[in-house]
Amino acid sequence: MGGSTAGAAEGSQATADVATAVLDAEGTVLRWSRTAEELLGRTADEVCGRPVRELFAERPAGATADTRVLATGGRALLRHRSGDPVDVTYRVLRLQPATEDLMLFAPTQRVIDWEQGAHVLAGLLTQDRIAFRVHDAHLNVVLTNIPSAASGAGPVLHPVAGAPGQTSAQGAEAAALRRVLETGVPLVGEYLGTTARIPERGEVSLSAFRTGCVQGTPAGVVALYLDTLGQQRVRRDLALLHRTATRIGGSLDVVRVVRDLVDILVPAFGDLAWVDLADAVPSGDEPPRLAGGGELHMH
Repeated sequence: MGGSTAGAAEGSQATADVATAVLDAEGTVLRWSRTAEELLGRTADEVCGRPVRELFAERPAGATADTRVLATGGRALLRHRSGDPVDVTYRVLRLQPATEDLMLFAPTQRVIDWEQGAHVLAGLLTQDRIAFRVHDAHLNVVLTNIPSAASGAGPVLHPVAGAPGQTSAQGAEAAALRRVLETGVPLVGEYLGTTARIPERGEVSLSAFRTGCVQGTPAGVVALYLDTLGQQRVRRDLALLHRTATRIGGSLDVVRVVRDLVDILVPAFGDLAWVDLADAVPSGDEPPRLAGGGELHMH
């Protein structure tokens, strides 16, 4: 009368977690997938030919009491072979011709995880402060919010799906991503400097983590690029303050103090600096006090 449909091991991990059942117009189970068997502990021989309502621990919201027992979708408790309830989220699709329905159902927690993952991805795609790329196991770009150089786009403001034509990572970046892919150890804040692969960015750092394994094989790696130009400026300012504190004020010799000051100013603030001193100052004397007009003799 019916049978089990294989495919859990043949599809992706996401679709492998979705159980399916084909129902006739009266709500009788005609087909029962292998994933459904695993989810409820009931074989196709046990389920096919029986009303699907017998699988529900309680009538789902919107279900009718007579023929079509299911609404178009929602959340319900199914009954496991052991008697334990199984919390699922389901959807019913009308097949053509309209004599059969396809029921898709999965554990509710898995559905919540998928929805949260989709929201996170949408959030990454629609912002411009963090650039990211999703690489496959060969480090080819499969998804990114970074426009390709060929597109001539400006700042990242809109998602660029699929990333056709974008090359895989190269050099030190490729080595870092491959290390993450092989070891599974996340990478946090590795400095890359200025790279042409991240248009409209200054100096960037790379963070990366490996995506889930399917049958023991990593699916790929996600790379996040943060613009560190502001951080680099802060570090340079702190280094300048440190140099200033350690070099200036260590001597009472005027000429040495002036030279130390110029060494700090160049190249931090410019390419050239000079200091005008009254002739009396290098010898340790006070500059003359002038009453009325006149000019100091500068050294």
